[in-house]
This record gives sequence, structure tokens and C-alpha cells, in this order.
Amino acid sequence: MRNYQVIARRWRPKSFNEVVGQKHVVETLRRAIKTGKIAHAYLFSGPRGVGKTSIARIFAKALNCVNGPTEEPCLTCPNCVEIDKGVFPDVIEMDAASNRGIDEIRELRDNVRLFPIKGKYKVYIIDEVHMLTEQAFNALLKTLEEPPHFVVFLFATTSARKIPNTILSRCVRFDFKPLTLDEAVSILASICNNEGVEYEGRALEIIAKVAEGSLRDAEMLLEQVIAYSGGRIDEANTREALGMVDALVVEEFVKAVLSRDLRYSLDLLDNYVIRRGYDIGTFTMGLLDYVRNGLKKSGLEGKVEDAVKFYTLFRAFVKIAEEIRRHPYPEMLFEAEIVRLTTLPPLENISKLMKLVESDVDILQEVSKVESGEKPPTSKLQDFLNELKGKYSWMGVIENALIVDSNSITIKGAVLSDIYRDMIRKKLKEMMEVASNYGFTLIFDESGVESKELERLQEEKPKLSLREQVRENPLVKRILALFPEATIVDVKNSKRRIS
Repeated sequence: MRNYQVIARRWRPKSFNEVVGQKHVVETLRRAIKTGKIAHAYLFSGPRGVGKTSIARIFAKALNCVNGPTEEPCLTCPNCVEIDKGVFPDVIEMDAASNRGIDEIRELRDNVRLFPIKGKYKVYIIDEVHMLTEQAFNALLKTLEEPPHFVVFLFATTSARKIPNTILSRCVRFDFKPLTLDEAVSILASICNNEGVEYEGRALEIIAKVAEGSLRDAEMLLEQVIAYSGGRIDEANTREALGMVDALVVEEFVKAVLSRDLRYSLDLLDNYVIRRGYDIGTFTMGLLDYVRNGLKKSGLEGKVEDAVKFYTLFRAFVKIAEEIRRHPYPEMLFEAEIVRLTTLPPLENISKLMKLVESDVDILQEVSKVESGEKPPTSKLQDFLNELKGKYSWMGVIENALIVDSNSITIKGAVLSDIYRDMIRKKLKEMMEVASNYGFTLIFDESGVESKELERLQEEKPKLSLREQVRENPLVKRILALFPEATIVDVKNSKRRIS
């Protein structure tokens, strides 16, 4: 039990053939060995857990293998075995985070001059080299510029920008890439197969996504999930082990936001995320993953309306994810953003506008009809009512209070409750404009209730300029509501239809 090694150490690559995701580094080092053009200093830069130190050790084995220098170490000779165990005298590993002072570098500088004991090269692997002090870097400069021919420096760092340019200019630099999702999943699947662990592909994808391109992180998370699951990994126990919100909650939450159901959204957030102690940042990443998949699926299937909805949410969640990382009260910020999202103008407006453009509706011709006094035929009554129903969810009730007489439509307020009368008063001007576009005169009869403002609205017909008429057009209003920063630059009266 004491000799147990974690997966990340057991399955650490030991040869160039086992390295995944860093082909540009591996091929360059192999060719350098093959041609004998081995530089005296290399800098491996990249995010954590992508193979910088592992490749440095493999390179050290390739240089000091009994058969070397060789493009592929044998892994069986005494030199390769000792390097793997960390006891080979000519491969010296240093952690610059804990040996960052000038004294340690002076000691290194004195020992550099000594010849190798067993191997052909003396290799110094300095991890997190950016942690060295300025004085330590200065002490290293001369040695790094003209080291003995048998010395090779291998520097590893996650922050190359912190290294002085005088050091960078003396090194051959390689930038390591984060592993792709497919690469990480492939390695995790191979480990599970060799360890005799049953798994679901979706579970490994979740682990790889959480690791964000770091193979070491992915392997450590896999170890955690295996210990939790008891040997069989599926999506449910993976989410539980990693502290992720259930997929069903994520799906329901996105649907609630899309349907603008604020109460249900906040209930899900409170009962299934905050009260259960889940990290709000992790929850947001789960939402982003779900919305991104929905966006891709909608786009591939040609569902423009759904794609627009998912894209709007995706941009909103990206902004939330960025802000909550540095916000002292992430839960409060998240709640406020959800309130904002569910009270924005309906996302359907965008798709409706797109449909209007696709059906070749000419905004300028609409304005022309209003300007010339041309009236739509009364047969458009149903179209008029359908448009109002699309704008106002309560129109289905109001429809029962309508009296139609030729081109005049009267709303009998006496048969409606106070709340519906209030709604009509707030939206009356918009409703009258829509009615006017269809050639109807809309009257709100409040059965004796004094309403001078109502009469003023019905009788007032201001003489507007062409640009003002365009701005008052319902379709233009909807466009300006969706794009608040937009302005009407110019208006031209044209009979040509949009093609």
C-alpha cells in the first residue's frame, strides 16, 4: 500500500513514442539528436500538466542512454532506469520555486565545470525557472552563454514572460500546447482499459473538459472519480465526484431562462445549486457547455430561431463566467444577471425580424402607405388580431371584448377587469398604430370613464417628417429596441422591393 503510485505517475510517458499532443517538440528534438545539432539550452514553455518536465526527462534519457545519443531511449539500460528513478548522477533536477536564490545558482555554476560521472551529457532540468530572482538570473548568464560542451540546460516554465530577455535569447524555445479534448479522452480511455475500469465515453469527456487541456489534471481527476465510483465510471457519478450540478438541472435551467421564467430559474438556482454547496463558477461552465452544444446543433440543423436564442445566451454566460471569477459575491452577481436575462425584450423578436426580411417585407413601402393615406382592406382583420396576440399574451382575453364595425374596432372596457383595462391603457398607443397599419381605427370605450388623454391620442395626428414616420413604424421600433445603439442615418422613399 505504501508503494502505491497515482495514475499520473504510473502512466507518465517514458519515451518520445508515448508523448501525445506535442508532436512539434518531439520531432524537433529527435532530429536534433539525429543530426548531432544539440543546443546547450532549451526552454519548454506552456500551461501546467502538458508534458514539459516529462519530455525533459525523456530527452535526458535519449542523450545519456547506453546506446545514445539516440532518437528513442531503450528504457532498459542502467542509465535509463536510473533516470526514471531520479537517481542518475548526471541528470540534476531543480525546483526554482524553492531554490531561487543566488547561492543555489553559484553552487550550480561551480558544479557545471565537473565532467559527467556515468553518462555522456550532464543535464540540468530546472522547473518553474521564472521563479529565480533577478540576481540568480544574472549569475546564470555567463554559464548559460558558454557552458562546457557536455552540459545541457532544460528549463521548464508556465510563465515565460517573467523570464528576462537576456535568458530567453540564449535558449531554444518550445511552446507546448494544451491537449485537445479528443487527445485527452483517448489517453484516459487507454488508462481505463489498462486499469480494468469500465467507463462511459461521456464521463471521460466531462473529465477532459474540466481539466482544460492539462493531462496531469485529467489523470488526477480520473483517479478521484475511480475512487468514488468503485470501478465503473458513468456520467452521474463523475458529476457527483467532481462537484458538478446534475445535467438535468442544467438543462431545465437553460430552458427556464429561454422561456423567461424568472421564478423557476431562481428556484432551480437556489434549491439545486446554492443550497447544495455547488460552486457557481462550475455551474456556469456547465451552462456554457450545454448552450454551446445547443448552438452547434441548431446551426447544423438550420434552425435559425433556436440558434439565435442559444447564441444570445452563450454570450451572456461567457460574460458572467468572466465576471464571477473576480467578484466578491458571485452568487449575487449570477442572480442579478439571470434577472436581467429573463426581463430583456423577448429573443423571439430577432427571429421574427429575420422572417420578415426573408418574406421580402419592405419597411419603406410600409411608411409610404402611411404617408399616402392608403388603407389596407378590412379582410386583414384576422392578421391584425394575430399580430396583437403575438405582441401581447393577454390579447386572447381582450379579443372577447371587441366590436367590429366596418373599419372601426371598439374595445368595450366595461366587460374587462381593472387589470386588463390598465394593460390596454399602457399599450393603447402601440395598438392604435398597429391598427392604423391595417387600415382600422381602434377605440377604447371605458363606459363613461373620463379620459381626455385617450381622446387626445385618438384625435392627434401629428405631421411627422419621413424619418420620424419611419421611427414610429412598429417594425422599426422593434429593431431599435433590439439594437439600442442603432440610429437611422437616412430614409429614402422607394417602390423597389428588397431582393
